Amino acid sequence: YILRHLGVEAFAVWVLATAIAGYLRLVEFGIGSAITRAVARHAAEGDVDAVSRVLGSGLRAYGRLAALCILLSLAVAPLGWAVWSPELLHLAPLVGLGVALSMPTLVPVTGLTGLGRFDLANAIGVIGMALYAAAIVVVIEADLGLTALVVAEGAMSAVASIPAILLLRRALPGVRITPALGDDATMREMLRYGRPLFGMAIAAQLHQQSDELIIGLVGATREITPYALARRVAEFPAAIGNAFGRIILPAAAGLGEDMGRLRELLVTSTRVTVALLLSITCPLLPLAHDFLAAWAGAAYVRDIEVAWILLVATTIDMSTWPCGSLLQAISRHGVLAWQALAGALLNVALSVILYFPFGVTGVALATLVSAIIGSGFLLPWTARALDLPFRRLAQHAIGPALLPAAPSILVAWELTRAMRPGSLLEVALVGGCGTLTY
Repeated sequence: YILRHLGVEAFAVWVLATAIAGYLRLVEFGIGSAITRAVARHAAEGDVDAVSRVLGSGLRAYGRLAALCILLSLAVAPLGWAVWSPELLHLAPLVGLGVALSMPTLVPVTGLTGLGRFDLANAIGVIGMALYAAAIVVVIEADLGLTALVVAEGAMSAVASIPAILLLRRALPGVRITPALGDDATMREMLRYGRPLFGMAIAAQLHQQSDELIIGLVGATREITPYALARRVAEFPAAIGNAFGRIILPAAAGLGEDMGRLRELLVTSTRVTVALLLSITCPLLPLAHDFLAAWAGAAYVRDIEVAWILLVATTIDMSTWPCGSLLQAISRHGVLAWQALAGALLNVALSVILYFPFGVTGVALATLVSAIIGSGFLLPWTARALDLPFRRLAQHAIGPALLPAAPSILVAWELTRAMRPGSLLEVALVGGCGTLTY
């Protein structure tokens, strides 16, 4: 819908603005995970005052970081104008303002997650997405332009924070959310905990959104659009895995130092995560061509192998989500930052190298290689940190989840050949059959 109304060039600029927003969100510095972990522990102890202190300290920290975000966006604007597109000169500061407005809204949502009220946290996410979708439609139908489209996301995030605060107060009676209850000691503790997470966030951003920036830098801006659409296809299994992954950190934090139950949680959560990812990825592999054709148009299926590669890379990368959550829960997450940064830098270097012989397909291959290497390190390392034999993790978590993959792909492949789905409804029906087969 956005592509059809904006056109290829404007859509590419919007993707670049979204990538800049992703980098500016790194200023969050891991505060959200620190709030989730602290709220989970204090709520388990029944200490409402401590929960209020954590939330107030989070608001204080986000207020200062929001100001830093605006300053960084002003500094980035000339670079965006010189390297990618002149429009980024005025779009980048607006992106920074939107990200700054959205930062304090994370406090009540992470608080709900720490309380284990994922239903309410997800409801806020749905409300925010619905508001943003409605704003997109209004902006595009009124022909307000790319600037209004960029402003809409930050504005809707701020609006969605209002019901989040009300739901948090309802979920934990007596809790208060005000910066006045925060203190510098708690804020410093959050920042210490978030330091390794900040490194991980930088790595994740380099891994997830550096591709479009590299393509725009060493290639043509128009090539960003088909690559971004292929990435959107790969985000379907990632969304499912992310929804489940959010519950692992507070669950692990509530177990304290019970290594036996933490090992059990690692095996179970890894098996469920891989299964959820594969239940979407397997039918999408044979359906990717028809899905892109029905969704964006036949002109964007020329590099269909990019979607295939990114689907596999996303599945491999997201399969380690439980490892990161458990290591965060036991404060052994320092190594995650170094591993993630090394993988991200490898991805950037390989993307530049492989673009010249293979084009955007080479950029996707770089993402796949870095995902394989990162997962190959993190899975056995986490098992060793929890005194769990890696063979047991492979036999009881990864192996069972892989077994239904081939039948699922085969069913989706045969149905695709037989039906030749030409609409999104037909694609959804075939994909549903593949998922049910899994």
